Amino acid sequence: MFDEKTAPGLYPEVPEEEYHAAELPDNSCLSDLLLSPAHCYWNLTHPRPPSPSMQLGTAVHLLVLEPQSFNARYAAAPGCDANTKKGDRCSRTASVCRDGEWFCSQHDQGEGPSSGPEIVDPQFLENVWAMKESLMAHKEIRSMLEGEEWPREMSTVFADPESGFNCKTRIDLMRPDITTLLDLKTVRYGGAKERSFAKSIFQFGYHRQAAFYLHGMNQLAPGLYDEFGWIVVETEPPYACALRQLEGKAIDLGREHVLPLLDKFAECAQQNEWPAYPHTDKRIEFAPWMTSQITDDIMSLEESPF
Repeated sequence: MFDEKTAPGLYPEVPEEEYHAAELPDNSCLSDLLLSPAHCYWNLTHPRPPSPSMQLGTAVHLLVLEPQSFNARYAAAPGCDANTKKGDRCSRTASVCRDGEWFCSQHDQGEGPSSGPEIVDPQFLENVWAMKESLMAHKEIRSMLEGEEWPREMSTVFADPESGFNCKTRIDLMRPDITTLLDLKTVRYGGAKERSFAKSIFQFGYHRQAAFYLHGMNQLAPGLYDEFGWIVVETEPPYACALRQLEGKAIDLGREHVLPLLDKFAECAQQNEWPAYPHTDKRIEFAPWMTSQITDDIMSLEESPF
């Protein structure tokens, strides 16, 4: 069982749902501290339901990193196995599997969750396979992914030496031979371009993720990993992909960014206080560009004949 009582170490083959349910701080949880401790605590105790983009990302992860699990989890929606009152085969698409039989929502008489794989649109599966094919056609990325000996989807627990708190990470791919940790990212059309992905690193705090993961592994395997990179693939044709790596100064900046968040988390947890936004007497002022935009709107209204 992987949970908040799990001792520091490396834990392969932990189900994704079990990992996310463990109430241990991770990079996502700490990032919410930039909003407020209340947001962080809610994230910690209430795992977010996956968005459509996250569901696609999960499927790509499975097919690329754990292909043996992919076919067991997903199935293209087949036809319903039930018959209509007239005795004809139901023409609806199935939505659930019960003991090996497929039923649409109208004919499903079972209770509880489905016993079969997750039913997805055939186009969804085509997109996932196309993304994998693009990744494997990329020489440098293929060389990173090939080799069953490299740990994949590794869940870890590490003790932060400063705060004393246990934290968790889930590392997509570990390459100790080149001292590198790798993360597989799905991005929108054009998102794998160097400048676009650099913007994503800044916007979503991937520099903190890199520093946090390296910080954790340095507690579990000192000196073994000192590089971090992303395997990036776009979710739309032509499914362009790229290997992106963060330079050392950016990782150092991520460390300076994330370690104070760990200290803040420890302070809130020790006091069991998770406040939201602080009260302030400061009044909100418009930025110059806002004032300019409003002025332009006013002038256009005055000049309009209607």
